[in-house]
Amino acid sequence: MVALPPLPSNQPPLPRAGTIKAASKASPPKQSEPSVSLSAYLQPDEAYLEGTLLAGIVWDKKFVDVRLDIANGSIAVQNLDFLVRLDTSIAGMGQISQFPEITAFPAQTIPPAWIEGTDSQGNPISIPVTQATGMAAISPVYRVHCAEIFANTVVHFSIASVALNPPENGQIAQQLFAPRRPPRVIMVKGKYESRETIPVTIRPLDFSYEFKQQ
Repeated sequence: MVALPPLPSNQPPLPRAGTIKAASKASPPKQSEPSVSLSAYLQPDEAYLEGTLLAGIVWDKKFVDVRLDIANGSIAVQNLDFLVRLDTSIAGMGQISQFPEITAFPAQTIPPAWIEGTDSQGNPISIPVTQATGMAAISPVYRVHCAEIFANTVVHFSIASVALNPPENGQIAQQLFAPRRPPRVIMVKGKYESRETIPVTIRPLDFSYEFKQQ
């Protein structure tokens, strides 16, 4: 019987039974979280020239330009939907950036109205009263919907603030517009979601800011 040669002295010994360790399973990378932040500020106090067109709004000397910026982080968000309110009224709102599928409209609309009368031949007619594009649509609250805000972008909004006199005996004041003044506070409340996170979650949006009075 031929004897096996001895193991070389420089070869490591065989591991004992039960001492072999399995490779540890790598933990999945931590998922990034969506991050949406808001900021608001007032433009210079001087009124724009009558009829200036900015952010889709035809500006009046009674309006004050309030800016609202929505900055998004490294993850795109979808279905951003919120209400914005000032302590004054809002005559119009639009974006001065160029992102698609962003809509702003009065959350409280006036009832439909018609002018009734007769034509030159005495026949009764009815004409609906509608607002021209860009003209003031005054409301205490505006609603904004953004289908998607891309990653690492900022959406810039311009809000036309207008001060109104309070109602008199439950009716609109005879002198509708109060002296021009900037708003004191802005409030935003809404929600958004991100399809890049698993599972898709709806996140709240809550922001308020008191402007420094000039």
